[in-house]
Amino acid sequence: MESVQEFKKYQFDGESLTLLIIGVIPLLQTIHYLGDAPGMAYGYSHLFITYDQGFSKRALYGTAFSFMNFISKDAAKLIGFAAVALVVIMIYWLFRREIFHSTQRSILFSFLLSGSGVLPHLSFISGFLDVPMFALLTMSLILLRRSTSFISIISVGLLSVFGILMHEAYFLMFYPLLLAIYITDTRLNRDAFIWPAVSTMIVVAAFILTIKYGNLKVDPQVYFDIARLRTDIKLNKDAFFVNNNSFGNQLSYLVNQYDIKSISGISLTLLTSLPYLFALYTILLMLLKIISKIPNLKTEYGSYILTSILSAPILLTFIGHDVMRWVSAACINISLFVAYHIARGEDDGKEFAASFCGDLASRNWFYACFIFSIVIGPFGAIAGNRIVGKFALLFGIYPV
Repeated sequence: MESVQEFKKYQFDGESLTLLIIGVIPLLQTIHYLGDAPGMAYGYSHLFITYDQGFSKRALYGTAFSFMNFISKDAAKLIGFAAVALVVIMIYWLFRREIFHSTQRSILFSFLLSGSGVLPHLSFISGFLDVPMFALLTMSLILLRRSTSFISIISVGLLSVFGILMHEAYFLMFYPLLLAIYITDTRLNRDAFIWPAVSTMIVVAAFILTIKYGNLKVDPQVYFDIARLRTDIKLNKDAFFVNNNSFGNQLSYLVNQYDIKSISGISLTLLTSLPYLFALYTILLMLLKIISKIPNLKTEYGSYILTSILSAPILLTFIGHDVMRWVSAACINISLFVAYHIARGEDDGKEFAASFCGDLASRNWFYACFIFSIVIGPFGAIAGNRIVGKFALLFGIYPV
């Protein structure tokens, strides 16, 4: 009799099948768009920026592969695909209990992870540094979910330093999420807030030093010529030359990049993505209403402050023209912030996770926006989602 009950306990029923189908949507979306973006040469070019010629911005990732004397285009693709596989494995490991918890929660997490600006976007631009930077961010979330001890927080700070050495934009792209978590995690009371403060000071110092001393130590053209000897990829010169730009030069470069084609493409992308962005920010505001009683947020403007922190990557549009990368980083921050707090609520035995998912499940607009985000596909680097991309290829509206 007991053996029959045990069999029924582990029997794969209709509900289990439903959870499995919903839970693998982010994975299937990721596989579907893997390495599909045109203009990937810019991303691959960072594999050849190393510390061999002295300290430089954006050189950590390339240095990790400097032992490879020659990196073919196929090898570069495999490196990008492996990075995507790593982040997918880590994300599913981090949120495994929530993704396959219940139908309502599974739908929410599938929306958060398979949205236009999250896993499908990273898969689509698999050759860019955004993917390994996201891996460092995910490692940080794994550490923080387990513990907010001194060791965990300092380790998160060191991972963030690695992220800045990989690309200085990490400071505005992904560190704001960690800052928002430091503010809202109830395990970090005022007495324990010293370690997040120390960790943040380390990260700020690393960012300032990288900006100050990170210009190339040799002529960018020489660097570019050396890099071409190690690959059959048609490398993008911009990846080397912008690494040597002063702030003024970067602004001049940016003005030239924001032409009519790119602005029209960006505008069209944002317009067609409004339902997805509306759903994402609405879900964030719903969550902030619930956690607004956190001591660190006892202010009338707490929700606005947190929303601004999580949206900080959009500030990068003033110094870099890869607008949809910055928008996607904001989407990643918001998605993972919501996912993290739902998961932490479950860890602490709080009831708000179930009530929050139940409340969201009763809103028809959420399902419509979820389906819409799947249909329009991932964001590109400069502009575009898959719907806009089709028109761009037909009419040459903007560079993807």
